Amino acid sequence: MNCTHCGREVKSTIHRKEGTPQFLVDYYLLFTGTLSKIIMQSDSEESETMEFYKLSQPRWVVTCCDCYKNDKIHSDLEDLFSGVPAEADTA
Repeated sequence: MNCTHCGREVKSTIHRKEGTPQFLVDYYLLFTGTLSKIIMQSDSEESETMEFYKLSQPRWVVTCCDCYKNDKIHSDLEDLFSGVPAEADTA
């Protein structure tokens, strides 16, 4: 697996029984994608609507620990992780 940002091959997490640190993480993995807003009429109450977001273009984002230290990349990942966008396409 390679970092989405720099292309570096990332290593698996190393777990240790003793010592500090007890585990070493080389990357962060985020499942994200493009969200589409869906509005549906409630089955039980005709005047009620339900809104939710559909993941329409899923993708994995792999970030090595070196790129994660970059403020711009870190900020972009926080935005992706936050979930629901401020404005999404209405389907």
